[in-house]
Amino acid sequence: MKISEMIKNLQEFMEEYGDLECWYASDDEGNEYHKVYYEPSLLCVDKYDGEIHTLEDVGWIGAPIEDYDKICVVN
Repeated sequence: MKISEMIKNLQEFMEEYGDLECWYASDDEGNEYHKVYYEPSLLCVDKYDGEIHTLEDVGWIGAPIEDYDKICVVN
């Protein structure tokens, strides 16, 4: 899901239910729920092995930035 789609979904949700606290599920089955405390973070996913790194780590690794997809991580 792109950020724009998430924002649209959240705006529609807020219009229907109000400005509620945000929580997230720890897994697909909803075994645990936790409050969202942090602002979104920029991370990078290696296109070849799926490993996740910070932008700083990508520079330290020395791999071309083109080998990574930038992602938005919440909480």
